[in-house]
Amino acid sequence: MDVLAEEFGNLTPEQLAAPIPTVEEKWRLLPAFLKVKGLVKQHIDSFNYFINVEVSIRH
Repeated sequence: MDVLAEEFGNLTPEQLAAPIPTVEEKWRLLPAFLKVKGLVKQHIDSFNYFINVEVSIRH
């Protein structure tokens, strides 16, 4: 995960696992997330979660 090391290499594992408190800080994560996972993969995973978990619970 070289992309993550470039973006967050100075942080400890505890800091990386800590909750992100503000929306502004969460938006800063988006470019790194998209570099690692990609937009299409994220959409497919989100749809699969919806079908497999959310819809299954409601039936």
